Amino acid sequence: AGVAGVVGLEPQSYDAVHFNLDTDWILMRRDGVEAWGAYFNADLEEQQRIERECCSRDAKPEHVAWIRGAIAAYNAACSAHLSQHPPVVIATSIGKDPSHTATQWILDEFVAANSQLRFAIGITDFSYRELNAAAEASILFNSRSFIAFPGSTFSHLVKRKVLGNGGAFHDVEMASV
Repeated sequence: AGVAGVVGLEPQSYDAVHFNLDTDWILMRRDGVEAWGAYFNADLEEQQRIERECCSRDAKPEHVAWIRGAIAAYNAACSAHLSQHPPVVIATSIGKDPSHTATQWILDEFVAANSQLRFAIGITDFSYRELNAAAEASILFNSRSFIAFPGSTFSHLVKRKVLGNGGAFHDVEMASV
């Protein structure tokens, strides 16, 4: 159990998860496009305020409960579709930008709830989220089994490559959130 860096993984020797429970998705899914737009177009200070109110562990209890429901959907997908033996690579923007820390607890709870799995998570050398995503996608393409995030262009691209490489994918069932 725990989280380590991604090093020396052979193709088809690991599973993968697109863990997309970051601020912009939570705002879009829970609060709508206007809330997402306000966050997306805000300066850094305003983004951090929105993150704390929306997504921190200290947010309104109903917000925290909603987020925990989304974590539970990921936990169910992992229990149903991932093996305890190979490492599981997590692709996420959470934890990659030191100026955006309000959602770190979400990733931490997910990892703790799945202590039977061995997780690996990349670190970033890029200041642009899109470059981090491209680097992670290139690793996920060769996963054995991929937990995809429904409605995500990133997950859709990875699913197509995983299938083309002989792997399998499974969508997180987010119907309840």
